[in-house]
Amino acid sequence: MVPLANSHAGYRVVAPDLRGFGRTTTKVGPGSARKVQYEDALSSFHMLNVVEDVCSLVRALGYTSVAMLVGHDLGSLLAGHCVVAHPGLFASVVFMSAPFGGVGGLIPASSEGVDDRAKERSVAPLVSGIATALATLQPPRKHYAAYFSTPSANADMLGQGGKALHEFLDGYFYMKSGAWHGNDAHPLPSAFSPSPSIGELAKDFATLPEYYIMPLHESMPVVIARHIRTNATITTSKDEEVAASVYAAEFARTGFQGGLNYYRSQLSPPPPEYTAQLDALAGRRVDVPAAFISGARDWGVYQMPGAERKMREVVCSREGSKQGMEKEDFVLIEGAGHWVQQEEPGRLVQELVRFLGKVISL
Repeated sequence: MVPLANSHAGYRVVAPDLRGFGRTTTKVGPGSARKVQYEDALSSFHMLNVVEDVCSLVRALGYTSVAMLVGHDLGSLLAGHCVVAHPGLFASVVFMSAPFGGVGGLIPASSEGVDDRAKERSVAPLVSGIATALATLQPPRKHYAAYFSTPSANADMLGQGGKALHEFLDGYFYMKSGAWHGNDAHPLPSAFSPSPSIGELAKDFATLPEYYIMPLHESMPVVIARHIRTNATITTSKDEEVAASVYAAEFARTGFQGGLNYYRSQLSPPPPEYTAQLDALAGRRVDVPAAFISGARDWGVYQMPGAERKMREVVCSREGSKQGMEKEDFVLIEGAGHWVQQEEPGRLVQELVRFLGKVISL
């Protein structure tokens, strides 16, 4: 990120750990930080609560505006909620790897069996229907987000720690990278349906890699290990080894539960204290300049059918301008997978600098 700051004098790049990750903890006990637990209240991890974390950080650093807010994966959804809820604080936004479909946007624009109010405020009805449909497939399946929401997921992925944890993270990073042969990402057929049924969505989901749609009775480490054993061509660079060691050490210290609680929050009914604000934000568009950057081999772009098109054509259609995200600002970087910021850092920074320059000139 240094070239990004250097390209525009006077700008600073701030990359915080979100609550529950890395060095940001949610609770502090006597003398030491307390690990996040499965039993902890999910309201701390609700998207609107974390939006306030971000805005509070901006103010605590002494700023009254942000030139460009960039979010990857979960951070993409967070960035979207930030700019919709506080458009006066953020001058532009870049979504990465996960299209932002608006507040309540995890739900396809039109889904059979989900009423309008549920679409605005909760994914629970759709999640239940998809889970049932996936479980009846042969072989039976489950969605990775549902697995990440189980009480056992944290312990499963931590395993025995040490070498086992390092090998799991190595394999997980590899399988979601552009190097893995299974990442020929493309739109799913139901993305082109105006009203896909639960059955159609489940059928499409079943074609996704197993790190997204898992065998019903397997854990994520089992899925990753099985695929890695069958692939004898895996190579990692020294930088990748160092990065994996850092992540392994941090997750060994904190556990995965902080990150997993975000999934649980997304798949649960919202806390009562947020329902009024969610109702007010539902349907609002992103009213600041917006871009999307991802690896061309990242299934995250297409895992929710129709989400990228909804983002480009509807959610990012600013008032008083032509409809939709500008074509040049939807960028898929060839050869890169989900970890585009690590796989192609030079190209990513080039695109961010280009977009920031464009925003400054407006």
